[in-house]
Amino acid sequence: IVSDDAPSNTALTATVTVADIVTPAIVDTGASHSLLSAAFVHQHHLLVVPPTPSPNPVSFTAANGSTLHTAGTVTAPVTFADSNIKWTFTVV
Repeated sequence: IVSDDAPSNTALTATVTVADIVTPAIVDTGASHSLLSAAFVHQHHLLVVPPTPSPNPVSFTAANGSTLHTAGTVTAPVTFADSNIKWTFTVV
């Protein structure tokens, strides 16, 4: 049963392939950025392009309130639901 007035605390997830690595992902259609964790990037030896120095560096606030600082970007092929695209992720 689905109700418009019932709050949901369940994230929409999907299995995706990033740079030939099958991994679960949270799908957020309203997100301004696509994020990969630095641990994932390090574990799979993905090439990180360092961020451009800026007086106002980009950071994100996690659901638990902690601040996530960017470590650069990774551009990789992504497969999701029979679609193949090249995507740029922000590494946090």
